[in-house]
Amino acid sequence: DDQGRCIAAASKRIVTIIDDANNRPLECIIRRVFSSTQDHECLLLCPVDMPVQVLKSTNFSGWIAVDDDQIKQIIPSVAYALARVHMHFVESG
Repeated sequence: DDQGRCIAAASKRIVTIIDDANNRPLECIIRRVFSSTQDHECLLLCPVDMPVQVLKSTNFSGWIAVDDDQIKQIIPSVAYALARVHMHFVESG
């Protein structure tokens, strides 16, 4: 709302907040709920639509990006790994 509070919360741990600058909604996943030092309930939010980059270990020189053909093969593994930390994989491009 106009005081910066959460305007909608769903049972699936998703909230919608409104950006004051452009009056557009932003859906977020609730990552953590905690109390502040003033005993206010606080939420740690993560945008639902957030790009991720999939990297693989080279075992010698660090990490390199996974190419598009390899991504298609490992989508189930990527989706599973993200689901374990309460994130949802959406292929969009």
